[in-house]
Amino acid sequence: MPEQARQVKNNGLDKMKSIQIIKIGGNIIDNPEALDKFLQNFAKVEGSKILVHGGGKLATEMSKQLGIPVNMVNGRRVTDEATIKLVTGVYAGQINKNIVADLQALNCNALGLTGADMNIIPATNGLMQKLITDLLVILTLRTLKLSYWSKS
Repeated sequence: MPEQARQVKNNGLDKMKSIQIIKIGGNIIDNPEALDKFLQNFAKVEGSKILVHGGGKLATEMSKQLGIPVNMVNGRRVTDEATIKLVTGVYAGQINKNIVADLQALNCNALGLTGADMNIIPATNGLMQKLITDLLVILTLRTLKLSYWSKS
């Protein structure tokens, strides 16, 4: 058992049964009505949950406006240095923070992270290698613990 997991267990936070991980794609991100409906439903999901999202068409639109070529292979964006800077701003900035704000407005406590934060999702050549679930569990448990103490 990883040291962090032992610490979580020893802190009495080992009662959490599961975390639901839900991914949405561009078809929801690009449709304001669909995104709003999805977020309303997501906010109602009981228990711990993680929302994973992409960026939809906004990154492509921004690339064209800035004159950065869009390179797609089998429907996936190939990210050179200029593109990674752009998509980081779009995905982690505009889209992520708007989703977090919308969830907060629905009384769903939310925290926006990227795969780069704390190296949660290491990637090479744009391909996700693995998701470090232990870290996400620990972050979620710490959030639950902080929420519990702030309500006391």
